[in-house]
Amino acid sequence: MWMRATVRTERQESLKLTRPEWYVFTIREDGKRVGLKRMQEICKAMELQMVPVEEVGTDLPSKYPTVEALLERADGEYPKGGKKEGIVIRPTEPVYCERISASLSMKVVSNKYLLKNEG
Repeated sequence: MWMRATVRTERQESLKLTRPEWYVFTIREDGKRVGLKRMQEICKAMELQMVPVEEVGTDLPSKYPTVEALLERADGEYPKGGKKEGIVIRPTEPVYCERISASLSMKVVSNKYLLKNEG
């Protein structure tokens, strides 16, 4: 699972950022998204900060079998405090999906984050 830390102004407060920070979320080589291992190699070689990877697993459907389990996993706080927005889940190696005309990726938004920021 990948959590995306965003630097949009409205999120800076919940991320407890004193200034915008850059995190690598996706890298493309020759127009194609690279996998997790390759992205880690590139970030290390170029001394770039990658979004935190909270979990890597091969059988997430059995670990998180329901929507409720995924929503519970999406809850939490950023490393510096503040409710996190949620999690992003995508394969460690890109998988292209004809139906959506893009690589597979999904975001699970925390209900606690939504309730904290409603209004």
